[in-house]
Amino acid sequence: MANASSSQRSNSLIWTSVAFTVLLCLISASFQSYFFLSPSTTNPTLGFFQTLYTTTWFILVAAPTIILILVPYTGTAVRVWLIVSVSLFPLAIIGVHATLVASYGNPYIDYLGSYPIMLVSHILIPAAYIVLFTRKPKVAKAETPWPAAVAPAPFDSEWQPTTEHHF
Repeated sequence: MANASSSQRSNSLIWTSVAFTVLLCLISASFQSYFFLSPSTTNPTLGFFQTLYTTTWFILVAAPTIILILVPYTGTAVRVWLIVSVSLFPLAIIGVHATLVASYGNPYIDYLGSYPIMLVSHILIPAAYIVLFTRKPKVAKAETPWPAAVAPAPFDSEWQPTTEHHF
């Protein structure tokens, strides 16, 4: 039963990731100028972070679902890649706004007040991914076909297999 619940959890994570991907695509389609930036040519540091921002958005959209689909083939070692892939986008956002503060004295975060849906793509979805990926699954108690009163006794620790057959 552990494999079935593990498979169910894996499938639910994949479908959650697909839903997040669709939501991110809908938000970015509605606010294209906020997601697909032309890098600044006057400030190379800002240009770098703007390019990183756009690149990491694509990573946030595609990587979690792809990695979750590959988990049955690669094992749980990819959990680190999941966390890295969803953490890059918020870090790029921080880089853009920190550069704006350093260069112009203003973080230019007014758009978050005007369009609160941006908080979903910038903060809530990456945070939800991290919570989902770091949360340990609940382990169900082993189910037996017998009631506790008639369940077979566990094997004796000294028991050894034998090749003798008694018929």
